[in-house]
Amino acid sequence: VAVPPARWDALVADLAARLKARPDDGEGWAMLGRAYRVLGRYPESAAAYGEAVKRLPPSASVLVDWAEALAQAQGRSLAGEPTRILERALALEPNSAKALALAGAAAMERGDRAQAIVLWTKLRSVLPPGRPQFAQIEAALTRAGVSLPEPTPAVAGASQGATL
Repeated sequence: VAVPPARWDALVADLAARLKARPDDGEGWAMLGRAYRVLGRYPESAAAYGEAVKRLPPSASVLVDWAEALAQAQGRSLAGEPTRILERALALEPNSAKALALAGAAAMERGDRAQAIVLWTKLRSVLPPGRPQFAQIEAALTRAGVSLPEPTPAVAGASQGATL
């Protein structure tokens, strides 16, 4: 059942009010961050994720969501605080696919092609070849100037039938 947009706004407002009354609810803050992001309210999303990070145990996924919301709030730029948050996420979870992808994008944004290649190469090594993101990472590496080997027939055949 689809929820009308006006109802979403009311649900999000109710959650925000509940969190003002019970500000120690870290999961609630993360949920509010996700909700604001879906609504395109990126500054509010970033603020809510910041509150969640203060209240939840260290989590790479929450840090990555916070960094992404901050980047969207500052015109889709990963410069500055989003990059520092991504570094924290990678310190917690060095193989986090989303953190590696965004950290690579941040490196390219600041003109550090070599670092982007390192991060995206690592990401390529942790993603199964059948995943849609695998092709996106290979394309990003190619744009960055990396010559990728052609997949062997056994790998190519295996990746076509892979599902996750």
